[in-house]
Amino acid sequence: MNDRANQAFRLMGWGMVFPLLNLHIQGFDLIPDWIGYTMVLVALNTLNPMNRFFRIAKWMAVVLVSGSVAGQAAGLFIGFEVSDSSYLIHQVYSGLMSILHAALVYCIFNGLIVAAWAVSLRDLRHSTAVRRDTYFIIVSAHLLLWPFGLNLDDGWILVVTGASILHLVVEVLFVRLLFKFAKEYTGEIYG
Repeated sequence: MNDRANQAFRLMGWGMVFPLLNLHIQGFDLIPDWIGYTMVLVALNTLNPMNRFFRIAKWMAVVLVSGSVAGQAAGLFIGFEVSDSSYLIHQVYSGLMSILHAALVYCIFNGLIVAAWAVSLRDLRHSTAVRRDTYFIIVSAHLLLWPFGLNLDDGWILVVTGASILHLVVEVLFVRLLFKFAKEYTGEIYG
């Protein structure tokens, strides 16, 4: 049992909780995403010798940390009115960060599949592949609806709300999977 790998998976799990939680008080983010992405970056730095997907994900995490810090410093998390001229900048920034987050998660999923394959954890590998594909379908659908969110009829509100809830569910399932890897993974980091 490799304690370094298990600790890294656990740290990554806790790090991925931060982007899920958005608690703002007067425009100040009490649980900033960059702290979570930094935790993910540290975990990926430990895991990156395992496979190329963790190495790619590490650089995505670097960009997400930088983008989150820059966004918070620029005040992009402060609530905007629809008529505000900087609303478009906020929407583009949020959309790009969401796309990059989804790409990071997808790379981590692939890294987990390779890691499970290397130590013959067939059931864990299979459940990871199923969750990856489900994640990709739901998050892609949600991200495709994003640009049209302000222009949709009221009848679409239920669809967008449902997509948002499903997106949250697959993110939580991803976090659970990281903690499952922390328990079950038995391989070496350099193995």
